Amino acid sequence: VRTFGAHGAERRVPIRAFASFDKVVAFARRRGCRLVGIEIDPSAVAYTAPDAFGAPPRPTCFVPGNEGDGLSEKQLALCDALVYIPQYGVATASINVNAACAVVLAAFANAAAYAETARTGGKFDVVDRPFLHL
Repeated sequence: VRTFGAHGAERRVPIRAFASFDKVVAFARRRGCRLVGIEIDPSAVAYTAPDAFGAPPRPTCFVPGNEGDGLSEKQLALCDALVYIPQYGVATASINVNAACAVVLAAFANAAAYAETARTGGKFDVVDRPFLHL
């Protein structure tokens, strides 16, 4: 797994690689996670909808669609729900996958009422702690 550009986050955030999507799904399901695809799809709800992440939100594994083809039919079928990011301009057909993930993860944290990390000056405080074993 490449972590170039992580600026030290790879030492604080557990990262795990899987050989296949099926293995990711099995891993998430064993831990009681629901799978939420980030995809522009007729069945998707806007990430801004009050119940977009469930009520109350529970442990969730987000599955972003790739910028070219999106999620495959198999991946879509394995997701418990789909969310999309509304767009308000006509200059592009979708949002960059990294930007989409940032938007959805921030909205999920808000919906789940996560406490905001403390800030000192212009940076968030970083706390070194042992890895969670996934």
